[in-house]
Amino acid sequence: MLNFPVKADEICAVVPEPCKGRACVKIIDNNGTGYTVPCRVVYVLKYMAWYFARDLSALRVECSNITGKKLYLPIPFSRDIIMVPLKMRGERGIGEKTGYINYCQVDMARLKGQTIYLRSGVHIDSCNSADTVYRHLKAAETVLYHMFGRDVVVREKSRSYICPLYL
Repeated sequence: MLNFPVKADEICAVVPEPCKGRACVKIIDNNGTGYTVPCRVVYVLKYMAWYFARDLSALRVECSNITGKKLYLPIPFSRDIIMVPLKMRGERGIGEKTGYINYCQVDMARLKGQTIYLRSGVHIDSCNSADTVYRHLKAAETVLYHMFGRDVVVREKSRSYICPLYL
């Protein structure tokens, strides 16, 4: 595995960035520090799956069964790290357009439209509509509820990142 500047359990967001002739991603950690790494988003997800000893394709199949969707599935590596896919870049330009944010690090109180604020104070702009962003976050909460149980959702309510779906 590539030597990443941050451990997988501290990754808060994976944002694709344009680079000179190659794929690059910006990895944002829990403190809000950004690191530019010369690799693709999928490689970072594979690194996270390796770190947590999870099978990425099995996680996607399980989330597909829970949400009833085939594309743009949230990926739950643990109960504190559920990566939500969002379109981060516009149609123009070369390179990847879909990035991932950690659902558990989203500050739901400051969520406004297409701008997502993380608990570290960093804001990330999405190219999805506000409704699509909210649907992706609800799908992540549904996965959290079904895979880790109602007790986890109720217990985590105090951390202000749970949408009030099941309460």
